[in-house]
Amino acid sequence: MAGLTTVGQPRSTAVVYLWGFINAIRAAAVFTDKDNPKIRIEFVPERNHVVVTAMTVGQLAAVTVEASWIKLSTDEDACIELTGAQVKELRMLFPFRSVKDVDLEDQPILAIEIADFRAFFYDATGLDLHLYRHQVPRGELEVAPSIAKVITAHEYRQRVTYGVLEPAMMKKIFSACTILKKHPDVHFLATQDKWVTTKALTYAGDLRVLSTVMHDDDRDGKLDAKPGETPSPELDAEEATGSSVGTRLVTARPPQGVA
Repeated sequence: MAGLTTVGQPRSTAVVYLWGFINAIRAAAVFTDKDNPKIRIEFVPERNHVVVTAMTVGQLAAVTVEASWIKLSTDEDACIELTGAQVKELRMLFPFRSVKDVDLEDQPILAIEIADFRAFFYDATGLDLHLYRHQVPRGELEVAPSIAKVITAHEYRQRVTYGVLEPAMMKKIFSACTILKKHPDVHFLATQDKWVTTKALTYAGDLRVLSTVMHDDDRDGKLDAKPGETPSPELDAEEATGSSVGTRLVTARPPQGVA
């Protein structure tokens, strides 16, 4: 377990509301697996938002929470990545309670300080959270687009009235919605990609999930890309999600939500 440290001078800081932030981590972690265990924390100072993101085969997820304040000294600090073990450790260290009907100012405050090679998490309210100054090493980020921006780029796409989502995708969506205590609203998106069966954008409070179902028929140049990679020369990074296999569930979006 990472311990106390005085090494490394922080250069960027974000102060967040603890319970909402931990809830976002819990919801985003639903969209990880053993092959893709990492989550990202993206800082958006111009909107005073922190976005917790994750990606697994066929799905990108982003949970937005409001920050008390954010100050970034360099664009390099706009995103940090946490491994599965670091996520588990943070969830064990931080107390959690439901944020339903709790005003932001009534929540404890957590500071996230970012240095060259480490990120520090500590109680900024003066309350005894048994957290003190917890550090995690910063891994080198792969060159990849912001997951939040990829999802946002799909928000203005043409909608269609039906689509196909796989049961495993729906299970993740409903699991995250249970954590956030929100009802999912699924919108199917038009796509001209010949390898894509369905694209869907799901909203549930501050959660957004972009789901992509690929054709699974045999063909030359199978698209076995990992999440975030470009599976073929015809697809750019924002189209990149891996192929997924399994029984399919047909869903339709009636006027009041998910069928």
